[in-house]
Amino acid sequence: MTLRLLAAALGGGLALTAVALMGCGDDGATTGDGGDTAQGGAGVGGSGVGGDVGGSGGAGMGGAGGAVVVGDWSCVGVNKAPQFYDGPDESLTVTVRDYLTSDPLVGVQVRACDANDGDCASPGSEAMTNSSGVGLLDVSPGTMHYIEASRSDMPTQLFFLPGPVSELPSAEISWTPLLQTTVNGFLALVMVTLDPTRGMLALRLYDCAGDPAEGVTFEVDTADADTVVGYFNDNGFPDLSRTTTSSTGEAGIANLPVGPATVTATLPDGSFADERKVVVRAGSITSALQEPRYPQAVW
Repeated sequence: MTLRLLAAALGGGLALTAVALMGCGDDGATTGDGGDTAQGGAGVGGSGVGGDVGGSGGAGMGGAGGAVVVGDWSCVGVNKAPQFYDGPDESLTVTVRDYLTSDPLVGVQVRACDANDGDCASPGSEAMTNSSGVGLLDVSPGTMHYIEASRSDMPTQLFFLPGPVSELPSAEISWTPLLQTTVNGFLALVMVTLDPTRGMLALRLYDCAGDPAEGVTFEVDTADADTVVGYFNDNGFPDLSRTTTSSTGEAGIANLPVGPATVTATLPDGSFADERKVVVRAGSITSALQEPRYPQAVW
């Protein structure tokens, strides 16, 4: 679940903001049981803009009006959304690495927050990353959560888990948030000015085989005239001329109004791909990994 939010006028945060803040790099790939990130790896990874879960590619399909739908979407509307249950907290390992260098980020405060607690006023647990960039959190299986990461040299970043911790493919998250210097560089690249009273989104969509989704558009229900949406090119950089995802499946959205928001992904033929609920916080970057094979849990 790596997120690389740098899309033109960033989406992830807002146009550029999103772009810069989200950082969807190839780091933050899903890691399960200490295993492989390719071939449908188990686990969840997050980095600025999306998550890498790996998987084998799907064939393209012809869409309405000549649109070409690339990938495997056979699981859309088929898989059952995850269920919550009352039980003891479960352990979640969070590994935080620098987006550009992949070096462990030491001394990052990570907190497990209820998805309905947008300010994380009452975190379920918190930890400080060690010399390996690892923090251990205890997370309740009875509700949806996001992980908040903060340090003095980086904007606060939120990573929404795709489901209850009890139903994640692995109890590990590999995340590559962006340092402030990286964010500043991305913003300069796309020449987007961020509104400090608004927030950013870093998005990445995978198909049913776990491959990045190409040709997809993202819509956020709270976006307005000041919101900027951008998509990344095949090299992982924001490209303001793009109107859909490239082979990376990534996008960034900047200057979104704060509060709850719903992100909808649509295929080239206009059909539904996925929908996720997130929370946008002022001056922060929210990352969301969208995978229809892990349907949105209700919260």
